[in-house]
Parts: sequence; structure tokens; C-alpha cells
Amino acid sequence: MIRVLKNSGQMETFDVKKVERSLRNSGADDRLVNSILSQINLEIYDGISTRKLYDRIYGLLRKEEQSVGDRYNLKSAIAELGPTGYPFEKFISRLLAHSGYQTQTNVIAPGKCVTHEIDVVAVKGKERLMVECKFHARSEGRSDVKVALYIKARFDDLVLGANRSVQNLKFHKAWLVTNTKLTFDAITYGECVGLKMLAWSYPKNGSLQNLIEAANLYPVTSLSLLSADQKQKLLSLDIVLCRDILNKKDEVVQLLNLSRPSANLLFKQVATLCL
Repeated sequence: MIRVLKNSGQMETFDVKKVERSLRNSGADDRLVNSILSQINLEIYDGISTRKLYDRIYGLLRKEEQSVGDRYNLKSAIAELGPTGYPFEKFISRLLAHSGYQTQTNVIAPGKCVTHEIDVVAVKGKERLMVECKFHARSEGRSDVKVALYIKARFDDLVLGANRSVQNLKFHKAWLVTNTKLTFDAITYGECVGLKMLAWSYPKNGSLQNLIEAANLYPVTSLSLLSADQKQKLLSLDIVLCRDILNKKDEVVQLLNLSRPSANLLFKQVATLCL
């Protein structure tokens, strides 16, 4: 029996089906899945870390099919939206907009007791959401029950203070969105009080990862042809989704000082990955 060492320090049995699912979710066909799994089966050993296993799979994918590797690397790409967390808020705003919401980021609204800055306000019809984004730069970061309690308390204060708002900002539901995982207590409390939670692996159907992959809404940090500095330059101009690049080709070429061949390679990668 082969076991893998998780970031938490716990050991768990290696699940080849889990690896296969992640490969297929990233767009790998039967040939590529079989090729990667055959190589991993030759190299894996008892006690290998999930980080080392992940890096090896990613390296193999990039050699055989770069676009699949870039999709597979989604979790790390989202972590690159840091370190401040503001680009992550913009990214979540764009995801919600794709689902039909009208969105604003960093909205100031009065509660009964204090004034609150809300990461994202999302409106669809008569529904108005208060969305709070909890960004973690490290994959082992967790949003615990204290985060859920804090968001619920802020939501309750906003509801009580709705009559004071000159903009009549009445919120109907609070969301907690995080790029990593939720603790058991956070999930238990959130489900108990009706707090909508969206995380890397929660809920089972419709998680953050599921929503991104289903809509092909990959962040610009997914583009392996770009350096970290180039990615940050794009984010500074509010170019958050890689598909945005195709709508601002001239601006991107000038901003990143790309040669024509380099620009063409980038646009090809964007089209393959994000459309």
C-alpha cells in the first residue's frame, strides 16, 4: 500500500482514481491520462509528499500538453493572485458576473453599529449578496470557524443597519469564498446558520474549482508563458481573466513589451487555455 504525506502532516492512502479525475478535469484525453499514470506508477513511493507528487505530474503534463498542464496548475495559479488578496476579490467578482450577477468590489455600507467594507456586492434581480473573500497565499491555509463567525456577525449588523443606508443596501445572503479549504467546524457552523460557502473542495458539486473549470474562466496567472512580473503588470491594469487579453491585445503587447512572435505565442496559449 502506497501512502502520501499531506500538507497537514497526515498520511493517506494514494488514490490513483483521484489523480485520474484531476487529469481529466484538466482536459487530458485517454492517451495522456494513461501516459502520466504509467510514469507516476514507476516513480511513486511510500511517504511521497502531495507537493512532490503534484509537481511531478505538472512537469510531465507541461512536457506533453502545455495547456493541460496549465489547467492542472489552477490552484497554484490562484495563489499567485496574492499577496494582497485584492486581485482574488476581482477574480471572484468576474466569476459571479459570468453567472449573471452585477458586481462591485470594495463597497462601503453602514451597519447598525459600524460601517463595513464589503469585498464584493453581487446583485441579480431582487437578490443582493454580501461576498467576503478569504485569500490564502499558501495551499495549506484554511478558513476556520472564526472566519465564518466574523462574516456572519458583519452580515447581521448590515441587515440591522439597512434602514440607515442612503443607498438602501439591503443584503439577503452572506457568502464566504476562499481559494483553499474550510475546516470542519467552519462548514458545520456555516451550514447551520445559512452562510453560503465556496471553497476549493466545497461544496462537493459546485466548488470554486468546478465553477472555474466549467466556465473556462482561468486567471492570467495560469499562463505559463508569462513571468511573475508580467502577470502582476496585467493584474495592475485589472486584466484578471486570461480571456481578457484577447480583448486588449495592443495594450498587452505594449505593457509587456512583447515581440510579435512572443505575442502570437501568448495569444495562441490564451485561445487554447481559456476559450
